[in-house]
Formats: sequence, C-alpha cells, structure tokens
Amino acid sequence: MSRADLSADELELPIKRTTGDTLKDRLTSNAYNNILPARYLRKDAEGNPRESQEELFERVANNVALAEAVFEADNQDYEITVTPEQIKPDHPRRDELAAEVFGTGTTAEDDAETTLSVYNVNKFSYETIVPELPTPLQSTSSRSPPSSKS
Repeated sequence: MSRADLSADELELPIKRTTGDTLKDRLTSNAYNNILPARYLRKDAEGNPRESQEELFERVANNVALAEAVFEADNQDYEITVTPEQIKPDHPRRDELAAEVFGTGTTAEDDAETTLSVYNVNKFSYETIVPELPTPLQSTSSRSPPSSKS
C-alpha cells in the first residue's frame, strides 16, 4: 500500500520538534543546513551566506517589531519622522533607498525628513527607529533578544 492509498487517520506525520536548546536542535537537519541557507539567509556577491541561521531569525524579528511600531503609531495618531541617516546602515544601496523614500538625488547623508509609513518602513532598520520612539511605542514593538546558545 502506498502513502496515496492511506486515509488521513492512517498517515503518520513527522513529529514537530518543540524542545531543544538551540535552533539547530529544533529544526530538521534539512531545514537548518539546506533550506535556510539556500532560500533565506542573506548572501554576498558570490552567493555565500553573510549571516547565520540564528541571525536570520533575529533579522526577521526586528522587521516584525518595526512594522508593529509603525502600526501602533498609526493607531495612536503618532507621526514617526525619519531621516536618510536612518536608512538601513548595512544596506549596499543606501543612497538608492534614500532616493526612493526622500526623492531623486537624495543620499543617505543628506538632510531631509519624511513620515515613516507602511510604504517605506522596509527601507529602515529596527535599530535606527525603535530606540528613538516614545516609551509607549517602544514597549509595543520591543522583543526579548534571542538566546545566543549554539
């Protein structure tokens, strides 16, 4: 009998890993060693990973927290003003991002301002925005740092 012939009650699904001290312990070997590096880790110009699997999850958590701060600011009618200096500091095309957000010809070093919104939030980083927010907005978007066990 093949798997296709089995009923839903007869199928044996993989066991989810819900315990483990490290990310590597909690993910399958295939997910940790193959899928994350191939699809999700940031890469350099030669295609080599620039971040670890653990750093990927920290980056994603920061992006979610920043989006939550923008959402909460909007709910509280609070306007977050941003400058080109706050564009993602490690982005290889910072000046291009600055021009997209602040207008043609603007660079990351220029003096300009605009409002942070759902349309431009992806150009900024958690570290350059959230620590500058009023405490009530910071607490809605703050998160516990990930465990650094490896």
